[in-house]
Amino acid sequence: MDEHFQRLADWIDLESVAETKRLNERRQRQKGPDAEKSGETLLDLVVTDEDAGLGGRYLLTLVKRNRTLQLPWNRLRVGSPVVVTPNDDSSGDACQGVVTAITRKSIQIAVNDWPDSERLRIDLSPDEITRKRMLNALKRARDARGRTKELRDILLGERDLSFRNEEDCHFSAELNESQQAAVRFALSASDVAIIHGPP
Repeated sequence: MDEHFQRLADWIDLESVAETKRLNERRQRQKGPDAEKSGETLLDLVVTDEDAGLGGRYLLTLVKRNRTLQLPWNRLRVGSPVVVTPNDDSSGDACQGVVTAITRKSIQIAVNDWPDSERLRIDLSPDEITRKRMLNALKRARDARGRTKELRDILLGERDLSFRNEEDCHFSAELNESQQAAVRFALSASDVAIIHGPP
């Protein structure tokens, strides 16, 4: 059982490494104005306002350096994880952040550290929060007790399913024969029943 959950955790970590590699490769390929066409990147941004956020974070409001321009179409939404780097791809450190607000002309992000450059680039980033939640869910499933443990063992094939006899079902609705069989099957399950197919 531990080996099974460790394998799943390893796969989640591998996926995170692959997503980070993809982000870095995309940043290297998309350096010019075409980088924004993917919707995952915003270029040539400057900080116009900053405020204190929860947990000691900075809330930075960014706009295009040419303030007459609106932000181009993008896939960034409130809650999107992003990475903030120097616009010229210099050796400045990357800052991890989260989008907290977005309008047609500005984007606000929460970051732990102040970016190293005046001209900035934002890229959609792999979601580390979701990865940590998945790892935590795996740990809870692995360490489960009581009824949750019983269901986990059944779903992983460690215990057999058990069923009761539910022949005495009376249907008030007009169900065809296969629908009635599906209802009987579901009601007879002591633990879990999987029904697949059209209504």
